[in-house]
Amino acid sequence: MSAPSGRSNMSGFSSRMDGPLKHSDLVPPTKKRRLSPDHTVMRRQSIHDLVAMTVVPQIEHIKDPRSRGLLFLVRNSGETRRDFTLRNLEQSNAGHLVDMFMVFLSLFWVAVYIYVNKDVANPKLPTEVQLLSHTLGVVFLLDYMVRLYASPLRMSHFWSFFPLVDFISLVPMVIEIVVGNDMLTHISKQTDSLRQIASMLQAAKTIRILRAYRALKFIKSTVNRQMTATALTVVCIIIAMAGILQILDQCSPACDSFMFCSYNFTAYDCPRNDMCFHADVAHNCCKCQELSFFDWTYFVVVSISTLGYGDISPRGRLARLATSTMMLMTFVLVPIQVNRLVATISTHSGYTSSYKEHRTHTHGIITAGGDISAGTLANFLRQFFHPDNPNWNEKIVILHPTAPSNDVQRVIHLYEPRVQYIVGSAMNDLDLDRAMISKAAVCYVLVNKDTTRPSNEDQSCTLLTAAFRGMNANVPVYSQVFMSQNISHCVLSGATGVICVEKLKLGVLGLNCTVWGLSTLLSNLLDTVSPSVTQLYPKDSWETSYLKGYLHEIHRVDIPRSFSGLTYRELILFLFGTIQVVPIAMLTDTGVTFAPMDFKLGATADPTICCTLYILASNVSVADQIAEYPLEQIRMFRQTLRKQERYVAEKIQEAFEIAAVTAAAAVAPSPTTRMLDAAGPAITPNALKSSSNLPVLQDDDDAKQPTDAAVLSALVKGLHGAKHVFGQASPFKEFLAKVLPDDLNDHVVIVGLPASLGDIIVPLRQFNARNQTGRLQVIVFIAPFVMSEHHFHSLGDSTAVFFVQGSPLSSFDLHRIHIDTAAAIIILAGSGSKRKYLDENMVDADAITTVRYINEACSASKPPNLIVELVKATNVKFMSSIVKRRTNQNRRRHSDGRHTRMFGPVVSLKGIGGADVSKPGRNSEEVGISLSNKDDSDGKIDVEHICELSYASGRVYVSGMIDSLMSECYQKPNIIPAVNLLMFGSPADTDTQRLFQVKTPKSLHGKTFGECFRKVLALNLICIGCLHSGTDKTPPYVHTNPPADMVIVHTDYIYVIGKPCAELPI
Repeated sequence: MSAPSGRSNMSGFSSRMDGPLKHSDLVPPTKKRRLSPDHTVMRRQSIHDLVAMTVVPQIEHIKDPRSRGLLFLVRNSGETRRDFTLRNLEQSNAGHLVDMFMVFLSLFWVAVYIYVNKDVANPKLPTEVQLLSHTLGVVFLLDYMVRLYASPLRMSHFWSFFPLVDFISLVPMVIEIVVGNDMLTHISKQTDSLRQIASMLQAAKTIRILRAYRALKFIKSTVNRQMTATALTVVCIIIAMAGILQILDQCSPACDSFMFCSYNFTAYDCPRNDMCFHADVAHNCCKCQELSFFDWTYFVVVSISTLGYGDISPRGRLARLATSTMMLMTFVLVPIQVNRLVATISTHSGYTSSYKEHRTHTHGIITAGGDISAGTLANFLRQFFHPDNPNWNEKIVILHPTAPSNDVQRVIHLYEPRVQYIVGSAMNDLDLDRAMISKAAVCYVLVNKDTTRPSNEDQSCTLLTAAFRGMNANVPVYSQVFMSQNISHCVLSGATGVICVEKLKLGVLGLNCTVWGLSTLLSNLLDTVSPSVTQLYPKDSWETSYLKGYLHEIHRVDIPRSFSGLTYRELILFLFGTIQVVPIAMLTDTGVTFAPMDFKLGATADPTICCTLYILASNVSVADQIAEYPLEQIRMFRQTLRKQERYVAEKIQEAFEIAAVTAAAAVAPSPTTRMLDAAGPAITPNALKSSSNLPVLQDDDDAKQPTDAAVLSALVKGLHGAKHVFGQASPFKEFLAKVLPDDLNDHVVIVGLPASLGDIIVPLRQFNARNQTGRLQVIVFIAPFVMSEHHFHSLGDSTAVFFVQGSPLSSFDLHRIHIDTAAAIIILAGSGSKRKYLDENMVDADAITTVRYINEACSASKPPNLIVELVKATNVKFMSSIVKRRTNQNRRRHSDGRHTRMFGPVVSLKGIGGADVSKPGRNSEEVGISLSNKDDSDGKIDVEHICELSYASGRVYVSGMIDSLMSECYQKPNIIPAVNLLMFGSPADTDTQRLFQVKTPKSLHGKTFGECFRKVLALNLICIGCLHSGTDKTPPYVHTNPPADMVIVHTDYIYVIGKPCAELPI
């Protein structure tokens, strides 16, 4: 494909050069031509296509050949034979195999030498050993010559250490091949000097063991490599010096009849004997000894370890000189290697190792674009390794370029040995191999929520996602980003699922203004708590009811084929009526969707199931209960339901026929007609239109006719654009110059500036089911620092949006924004300033202080509707002032993290074992203390903040919900789109179905939740819980999937999934 394009380019170039050259062609222009944005995009696209056609194939071609299993490299164009040979020796698989083979042969030859000379040094080799020696000599010589030929600097190569060792070990082999071992043996018998020289030639072959250093390059760990180098140094000294000392201290054959001299006398006493004295003068019989190779090995080890037992010592002058030289070399070489080893170990930590348990444990990999927050990691690991989660055999590998901080180390120690931290970069293939990316079951890419540069953070997360996907094409990769516009970039990089931190957080805070308690409800659906927490409080207390609802989570279950033929509504009725499980969404080929109520369950690609649902249940064991339902029970339920439907249809038909006959027979006004006329005017379509709260369709012609207000608005926008074009003012400056209205009322105040303003304005306006007037609700941002132009561009539509630069801790600024008449007040974490605290537990200090100032400013009016974002869950206890509480009781907290009960008397409080620990006359606080003093780890709530009144009522949002959602992606792959569907609905859904909240209709007052569920289901809506507004005995709290026999009261608000409406037409 590249050749034709090249020819076409050249032909175009030649055609342009056919004509005579002009002066403008020779002289370069003095000013560059500026391209339009369209041309710039086209030019970038053409460059991208060119790189994809030319550079990418070249990169694929020059990859490491070992990854493709090639034995030899391909010779490049213009490459010399010497360079090609050198590249194959250093980089190819064949070169590495040759290195390993030569190391093996070197060690093998040293072993042969030790075997031949184990008893005494013998220059005479057996016949088979001679043949082996000649063969190895030829092989070693060929290897040396090839490497010398391929070396670019041959003289430097010759004098380098290891080639010089090869040369020294090759000299005796070449001499033995040329002269022959028999001739060398004959020469050695002539004089003692020649005998020692012949033996030294044999001993020189042992230094070939130094070639074992070639194996060091195959060891990846630096510590293991240095430890091996130190061990090889010591082993080489021992073997080489033992062979040399055995030869230098060997006795002459003429001393065979005088061996008693060396055995019975020391080197100093031997000359005192006359016979030994003459033998020593003639053949040095007193200065020699016959020891085996292993005896000399023992002597060398004792000597270099500085023990010096003295039972063996050299006698000859040359042997003593060699021993002195050995000691000097040992004192130099060994400390050098030991110092290198110590330096390597000191720079090496436990975080530079590799993950080695992939054969026995499934593992996931976590990395981050910025710093890893200890709070984020703690929330993630708490949810991932919760005892009630099925992740019992999994492990987590954290791969990050920097060493963990002290706070992160404390979190890791809590979950050891199930968590391993590795210092490395996911952008490095070697580090990914250390983390065993090829065997990973899931990968996570986290963002640093405290970053001041969210765009850079998103870029890093996108690249890390691409790095994971490049090394493993099948592993699920779940990533986080800050800005919603970067979600598509992360998906294109290979992410299986993407969580937009800002969009999700701001969406929860914005929807919490109209769907009261949404933050707590979503946390209920994502957090996992132990069922034993319901035993910490009395059975009839609000805490027990609240915690029973908190046990419900979103689970993914497969519905068996036995349910085929039921409609989706019938399936919901069956599951709710039998085990009170609430289906909330269905997994289809297009993703997670809200299935129509009349959808009929049928066959799927899997022959064992008919559909996959996301349900609301207290534990995952409900999947087994659903699978165990017999077909006969389902069939009976279907028949009973059909009979009820036919009975209802017949009654409706009878009533319709009676009404039709009555209307046809009526000639004069009947008493019923006169009664209706007296009751009021007739119901007309216009009256229905004005009285109904449901949306009414309009004619297309009426909808298309623009109103005067719309025309005026368009004219104002046009004038605004013209004003900006002429440079008189910019939209950003005009926005900052807008003045707040004097009659500001029922508005939303947002304390702080999020990274993307549009992500909080959209849920405040587009998803506000309570706003039926059509009037835009005023939104006021207040922050102590000035708004940047980047914030303004993320705003979108700035109509009825204002910004005030001021401090929420100033009564003057709070009076400017009419804080006392605001409908809702959202306080963002870190809204007061951008400072950093030494103690990370103080990160919510600004939000806590702001809440207290706003409560004081609104003390004369109604309590404000406050929604507060907190970073640390442990700071929820300071939000007690949000919820109206009794002031005449003590507010001290218990030592186990449970809050002090403020509502209602304590009738009985039973411990975990069932014993009654409450007595008459003891208040709730005393009973609570008695329980908290019990040394029982099961009696503590693993998420201690969930029973705080401000959190249970949904007034506080804790960022740990996003971390819990991230950890749930492993066992529930489509949990991210399921949560987004609940909050924002689907863009493809014309009914914009989602989670919303309505006040309980009067017809449901005093009814049970089971009746409420069935009546709401008849409206094609699914009820999943309620918000108790609170009474004198109980505080407000969110109740997820209450028991079917719980009675609904008039102050309750119910959570419903479906098409949003302001009221239920029941």
